[in-house]
Amino acid sequence: MAAGIAALVLALAYPVGANLFLALGGVQKMFEDTDSIKVDFRRAWSFWPGRVHVEEIRVTMQDRNVQFVLTMPSVDVTLRLRELVERRFHATKVRGSGLVFRFRHRIEPESAAIPFVAAFPHIPGFEDPPLREAGPPAPPLDEAHYNLWTMHFEDVDVEVREIWAQMIRYQGVGRASGAFRLRPAKRLWVGPAELRLERGTLSTGPHEIASSFEGTITCKVDDFDVEPVHGMDVFAFISARADLEASLPGLEAVNFLSAPNGSFALEDGSGLLDLDVALDHGVFTGESRALYRTGHIGVAIGAVQFRLDGELDVSATGPGPQKNAEVVVDLPKALLAFTGARHPPIELEDVRASLATTTVDVTRQWSLAGASGKFAARFSDLRSLDDVPIGGRRPWKIRRGGGDAHGGFTLSQDERLEASLDARAQNVDVCTESGVCSEVRTVTASGDMTSSPRRGPRGRFRLDTQDVVAEYGVTRVSASSIAGRGRASQSEIVATLDVKNVRAGAMGACPSLVARSATLESRILTPPSGSASADVAGAVDGASFTWGAFRAGASHMALSGLWDGQNLSAAVDTTAVRLQSSGGAPKGWQADVPMTSIRTTLRSVGDGVEGPLHIEANHVAARVGRTDVQGDIVASFELSSQDKSHRIADVSGVVQARQVAFRMNRHEVGDWWAELKLSRMHVDTRQNFDMAGALRARFKDALPALYVLASEEQIPKWTPSLLPLRSLELDLDVERFCRWTDLQLVEASGGPLKAAGRLQIEPGETRGALLLRLAAFEPVSMGLDFVEDYSNTSLFAGSSWLEEHLEPLTKAASEKHDTACTPEPPRCE
Repeated sequence: MAAGIAALVLALAYPVGANLFLALGGVQKMFEDTDSIKVDFRRAWSFWPGRVHVEEIRVTMQDRNVQFVLTMPSVDVTLRLRELVERRFHATKVRGSGLVFRFRHRIEPESAAIPFVAAFPHIPGFEDPPLREAGPPAPPLDEAHYNLWTMHFEDVDVEVREIWAQMIRYQGVGRASGAFRLRPAKRLWVGPAELRLERGTLSTGPHEIASSFEGTITCKVDDFDVEPVHGMDVFAFISARADLEASLPGLEAVNFLSAPNGSFALEDGSGLLDLDVALDHGVFTGESRALYRTGHIGVAIGAVQFRLDGELDVSATGPGPQKNAEVVVDLPKALLAFTGARHPPIELEDVRASLATTTVDVTRQWSLAGASGKFAARFSDLRSLDDVPIGGRRPWKIRRGGGDAHGGFTLSQDERLEASLDARAQNVDVCTESGVCSEVRTVTASGDMTSSPRRGPRGRFRLDTQDVVAEYGVTRVSASSIAGRGRASQSEIVATLDVKNVRAGAMGACPSLVARSATLESRILTPPSGSASADVAGAVDGASFTWGAFRAGASHMALSGLWDGQNLSAAVDTTAVRLQSSGGAPKGWQADVPMTSIRTTLRSVGDGVEGPLHIEANHVAARVGRTDVQGDIVASFELSSQDKSHRIADVSGVVQARQVAFRMNRHEVGDWWAELKLSRMHVDTRQNFDMAGALRARFKDALPALYVLASEEQIPKWTPSLLPLRSLELDLDVERFCRWTDLQLVEASGGPLKAAGRLQIEPGETRGALLLRLAAFEPVSMGLDFVEDYSNTSLFAGSSWLEEHLEPLTKAASEKHDTACTPEPPRCE
């Protein structure tokens, strides 16, 4: 009887005592001796031991690293009361609604200005932003001094309204269930726990990440000691699975989360996200998959901004028994347009890139298992390439054309790379910034490259063009085909160029150069240290050159050169050369040269070059009018050019004719010689072959010229015998401008005679005036004036005669300089 009464008293006393304890702040006082966890609520009641109903509860917690707050409008909790005395809050059943959970890491002061920190959740009672406490961390608590509350929840099933972790916020309907145990600073256990989300929204700061966000997240955390675990190592104790779907309104949230990094930004990107990802103790399982799909996305990488409109899929799959984990980007068809583009977009097809890894453990550094990619692109208008933003000044401008390209690459686990590219274009018209404009009917290019850590990069390339025309100023070059082949490695580049049916025109001559074929082989050495060097060898067959009435041809020409980074050595050897002219002065001549050789060594000096040039032509056999000539010609020059294009130069040197023999009618002259000295002759080939300078000529005698004039009845036949003019010397001022040549005879002497005068040559006409005098008695003189085929001789002519006949020549020279020279570009068919 007494026991029953005692039980009844206790049953009646519990509700009174428990509710007084709850109403008078007993729970709050339980946590007063610790600042790591606080519990508050508006009201609570209990009518059965261990079962408590709480309204508007708020639990806040913080330690050195994290802060969180948990609130619910209503919750029913079943507790093990006897464990409270041991600082264990053990709930065996939890039912509630309207859960709001907010969690954030505490940060260092230098990170407070990062934009996304402003998106951290606000937690009442704590300052924003959540700065880490200054000073060294507190030492670990030993068991003797441990005074923190253990939180242990089982059979949890609560409705969720908001979960806000760091800068990511979920708002919507959800349900959390499961169990967990936390002994702060000592141990953690979860499991299993489940979070079901139903068509909520995911956001960060002012940006919405996803709408219609729904799915399930399950998690299990093995019981582990938290003290020795840091960073990503915690995932070694976590197994989880997320099966989620969402609609993405755009990717602007990525820009917000990546700030303040301004080198990368995304635009639009609206689409769908589908995740089914499993983690087993920190390792992604084979069932894991993820898919992001969009039809429009804009990308900015530094100054490069472009937009893709098409079908873009980004997927990831976990590892399997026969495969590695892989991320794949698929773009079956899309239009690629760069910001500010003025031309049609580039059409992409069958674009695919994949990246595989042998390691999917989030606690370890991932290693590459391989990568591959392929693409195809079509350019309806090649000017689209001008819209591609490249660093620095654009070196070309495309004016017309269309084409396509495709390529691919593979990268193996041992870092061996293989790549290839094939491109084609039609009706291409392009100009470079240096002024070279080219038209090509068809062009195909291909190349492949391999690279390995041991051997470095190696590759091959090929170029084929048909019907090529290039223009530079008044120069025009065409070819029926150009084929290039080559290979490259880390230390050298070897290339071959074959050209067929070359035709070139320059300075008004069309065509000035024709060649049946030309071949060029080059080898460029690129050592890891030191300067690069190159050697070149080539050949030209069936070449001919025409300039007005002048023509030249050669059966074969061999070229070679060597560049060591500072000096260029070059050689040209030509066989079976034929030269001929049907006009000019002297009119009507031809020459055959069995072999010629040209040698030069040029040194780099600032922006220009300088060095010697040596030319030899042996056994020359020529016919001038009715005169046969044989002999050798040797020329040695010193060149200096400070022009970057090397089209302007100063030339000094000597031209010598040796062992010359003449035969004209019944007269023969043997063992004759001549020498021409150029004194800093200025040469300009930018528009024409222009030059100006001084020339000093020395001849053994004037017999060859006198015999020719006598045979043409231009002078008396007795003149060569009476006045051979031995040791003849001439001082000339030479100028060639706009296909017009002006020779001023400043002084001439030879034997008993002196001479002065002027000679002018231009296409279609040769004119001049010469005055010959006896050196000992100047009144004995002869004047010779001529215009093309007409000539006139005046005996006893004096200075007044010369001045009279020089006046129209001087006037012609002045008028020539006053008129701008605008050569017509050659039009070669």
